[in-house]
Amino acid sequence: MNIETAIVAYLNAHPEISDRAGRRGYPMTIPQTAERPCYAYQAISQTEIMDHDGLAKLRTVRVQFTCQAASYLQAKELAKALGDALRGYKGMMGGGDGLYVESGEVLNEFDGWGAISGVYTTRVDVGLMYRSQDTPGWILLEDQDGFLLFEDIV
Repeated sequence: MNIETAIVAYLNAHPEISDRAGRRGYPMTIPQTAERPCYAYQAISQTEIMDHDGLAKLRTVRVQFTCQAASYLQAKELAKALGDALRGYKGMMGGGDGLYVESGEVLNEFDGWGAISGVYTTRVDVGLMYRSQDTPGWILLEDQDGFLLFEDIV
């Protein structure tokens, strides 16, 4: 599973997001005919983290969410809900075949206006550090207290 799929699965199931935007999250761009409020998402940066032994088996991604609504307040509320849903997140994302997110943080937020479409826009950038279950040399385990752990098997 890629990180974008995991994020969308998580957000579609999140009550604060579904209350505001339903399942109206679109990759890259929002269709002109889309019901609003809604959002688009795109990974604007992805990197692999290195340590002294080579790949640290962690990745980072910066995802930009473009929130659009008929009112400024609705666009701001959706952007805040997205940030709140992902800020501080740690755990499996995207279900059993998903990715393990180590941390999430809001990196930036800014407003705009769609003059042609006549919609209010707020963009929020979120950074996530994650690892996939198929990371070479690592397996996902659950300890006696139900915590998910990665174990290096190399």
